Amino acid sequence: MQISVTTTQGLGRRMTVALPVEKVEEEIKERLKSLSGKVKVDGFRPGKVPFSVLERRYGKQVRDEVQYELVQKTFSEAVTQEKLLPVGQPHIELGQVGANNAFEYIATFEVYPNIEVSLPADLAVQRPAVTVDEADIDTVVERIRKQNVTWAEAARPSKEGDRLTIDFDGFIDDQPFSGGKADGYKLTLGSKTLVGDFEKQLEGVSAGAKVNVAVTFPAEYPVADLAAKAARFDVTVHHVEESVLPTLDKAFFEKFGVGEGTETAFRQQVRQNIEREVNEAVKGRVKNQVIDALVQHMSVELPQALVDSEISVRMQRTRSQLASNGVDEKTLRLDRTRYEDGARRAVKVGLIVSEILRRNQIRIKPEDLRAKVDELASTYEDPQAVINWYYADRNRLSDIEAVLLEDSAIDWVLRQAKLEDKVVSVMELLDRPSGATA
Repeated sequence: MQISVTTTQGLGRRMTVALPVEKVEEEIKERLKSLSGKVKVDGFRPGKVPFSVLERRYGKQVRDEVQYELVQKTFSEAVTQEKLLPVGQPHIELGQVGANNAFEYIATFEVYPNIEVSLPADLAVQRPAVTVDEADIDTVVERIRKQNVTWAEAARPSKEGDRLTIDFDGFIDDQPFSGGKADGYKLTLGSKTLVGDFEKQLEGVSAGAKVNVAVTFPAEYPVADLAAKAARFDVTVHHVEESVLPTLDKAFFEKFGVGEGTETAFRQQVRQNIEREVNEAVKGRVKNQVIDALVQHMSVELPQALVDSEISVRMQRTRSQLASNGVDEKTLRLDRTRYEDGARRAVKVGLIVSEILRRNQIRIKPEDLRAKVDELASTYEDPQAVINWYYADRNRLSDIEAVLLEDSAIDWVLRQAKLEDKVVSVMELLDRPSGATA
């Protein structure tokens, strides 16, 4: 096997592989001969079909099979011999038998970049320092109450926070459009569920009112037929309801699994949940600072195949989310360029993390994986059932392992950084964005 490799552009490689044509032809003949006793050909007894007939009838099929298998086998051998790490599947072009009496093919592909892991000498990371106090518990308890309100008819015009039951019919240029109609739709004013200022125009209305709402769909709206279009909605208001906060009593506490049914036990459970969220938020804030530093200070040439793959994953995720909300996929118009920056960042982070793990020979021990599974399962009513669910599918465990590996890479960076504690409040930590993410 003869191999030659040239660089096309950046990470692109063009590899030519030449195989002795005799080896190819010999394999083709052997396979055709083996068909003699297996196939039925009119006019010939089994095992007596002439080779020329087999070649005429099955020659192309067998030749294609042999060439395909040889390419698969020798490509792997060739990249190993040349110490190349291909990204994704290669593009294969089969050549003709040349003057050198060899079967050739050309494989074009990208390779993974060489990455130099370098950290700034003065890398500093701020770690939020948080104390959970009674006022924080009061705030969260009040939020829980608001999330569990009941609704009562309001004998007054609507205001933000009220829930309306409405029918609406949407029109563009006086023509109804798909997805623009609903009956008995429950809408909480201020939830920003519907497009534009739709909800704002329904403040101050009473039950029985008929209202015309005018909105313009955003130019980047994913439904192609609606993007940048002005629409009119004829709305009928059936009910205006106001929220009623639940009483902090035994029934309310038991609803959240507090067996004692006391406010003290409920508040203790709330404290534990806040502390769990705070720990995760602190970890996330620190992690994002490290990732930002890696992205900012390290230059990495990105394989376009990985970027394209990540864009496709993100676009499919958007399609699935919109489809779950009743949007017809055929009407979607997703702009790939909107996903490119995020995809490039994610690929860059992934490559850097992988290199850190490789250089430091970081692996996840089975006991560490089990500890993480136990931690995740502990928040469920039946932890063992959750543990069994994870261990029933290796892919589920792989997802957790990937998180642990990334955390291990972050920990490696943190051991070389200067950690600075910064006092922040619980609400500042939990309510504010934790920074850029991959």
